[in-house]
Amino acid sequence: MPRADGHTARLLGEASRRAETEPRRPVDPALVNATTFEQFWAPPYGGHRTLRSWVEPNELGPSCRPERALGVCFTGPGHVVLVSGDGRGHWNHPGGGVETGETATDALCREVYEEACARVVRSKLVGYERMVEIDGDGTVGRVHYQARFAAQVEVEPFVRRHEIGARTIVPLHEVPSHLLTWQPEALDRLLFRAASAFS
Repeated sequence: MPRADGHTARLLGEASRRAETEPRRPVDPALVNATTFEQFWAPPYGGHRTLRSWVEPNELGPSCRPERALGVCFTGPGHVVLVSGDGRGHWNHPGGGVETGETATDALCREVYEEACARVVRSKLVGYERMVEIDGDGTVGRVHYQARFAAQVEVEPFVRRHEIGARTIVPLHEVPSHLLTWQPEALDRLLFRAASAFS
């Protein structure tokens, strides 16, 4: 429809002009480290740039509460649970938002059961991901944290519920071929930390 196309083009043009004329607020150097990389999330997952950095478990201050908890969930030696909304292209580790009154560990157990139909037997925090969202005009927006766990789980029969449409269990070395949106070095680091967590 011409009207919609013209309207969208006008909005994109205005955003581009603002980005050229408005100064960018620099990222605080404390929010960048040797592991930082930039990722662009296209709709429907966002439409913004994000700087992702690894933060060790003991480096997160008590005032920084993680918003999400996700787990590299092992069903046995070298096999990992992944979940997907459609069962085709976009797989990820099970996990989700930390609700009011929950710890990150509580949220991990609840979300893994809700999404993957698996019960967490034991878990260990292996680190955090710091997410610095950058708006379209280059200014720094939200800064939030995701807790990353290694978990040993017992799977139950899978039932589709919430936003999850499929579950799969794959050998650890096949995880990167399912998580194509990840930056390879970041995923390798996470998988190494998780695989070493209980040894």
